Amino acid sequence: CIAPYRALHSFYDGSLDMLDMVFKGGRGGIKSSFASELAYETMLQDPNANVVFGRRFKSDLKDSVYTTFLKVIAANGSIDDWEITKSPPRCTYKPTGTSAYFFGFDNAEQLKSFTPEAGYVKLLVFEEADEMLGNEQMDSAADTFLRSNGYEGARQLRLKVFNPPASKSNFMNEWVSEHIGDPDVSIFDFCYTNVPREWLGEGFLLRAEKAKREKPDWYRNNYLGEVTGEGGELFSNVEECELTDDQVAELESTCYQGLDFGYEHPMVFIRVHYDPETDTVTPLFEHVQVH
Repeated sequence: CIAPYRALHSFYDGSLDMLDMVFKGGRGGIKSSFASELAYETMLQDPNANVVFGRRFKSDLKDSVYTTFLKVIAANGSIDDWEITKSPPRCTYKPTGTSAYFFGFDNAEQLKSFTPEAGYVKLLVFEEADEMLGNEQMDSAADTFLRSNGYEGARQLRLKVFNPPASKSNFMNEWVSEHIGDPDVSIFDFCYTNVPREWLGEGFLLRAEKAKREKPDWYRNNYLGEVTGEGGELFSNVEECELTDDQVAELESTCYQGLDFGYEHPMVFIRVHYDPETDTVTPLFEHVQVH
């Protein structure tokens, strides 16, 4: 966390210019926790600073960014200095009157008239940025929230936090790829392997090691945050092979059968063999027909 911490403060003190910071990586990399820590510190160090946390859906706020920010307040022992409300979700720092706001973007029209009650928005955090409707939605949100409100020299920043989806065609994966080396964008990778073991727990680490052995591609994406897919495939673990009649007869002795009904869409009947020891599905027969 040292490099992104330094970058943020270099931006705030004017020695570094940028428009966006990106925190990307796999599960357990403490991206979201660290983003909340930075937001908390931003508000304490600048008496005019507000922070806005955004997710695509309002219903996802309570059990994610809102709860994470509350944990940061509690961990710093300053709960008495904050006025905390659940509806709407907001954490107001009593000594300055500035707030951490939490918004869902499923009704963006209601946000266009937003003005903080005190100060200006210094940090706009997009949590699970890959779930947003696209870069245009985040640009529109920046136009709404990142206004200086008359504070000369205001230093305002967007922070995009996300776990990269497997497909490289996801808009955030494409955006990051296009902005590598862009002086206006600082991109940082987070990984669970850099986090103290006691923070994650043995259960998390055992699941990660099991995935590393049994599902290496999924492990690389889910835990390391690597983009592992080409973009159009539904399944990235298909192996094409030809079976002899004898092999088919042997596999058919223990097979599963299934029917997906349809009329305008195809009706499909399939017969497959499943080997639980290797976690392998072998399609043996299919019949497809419409009407």
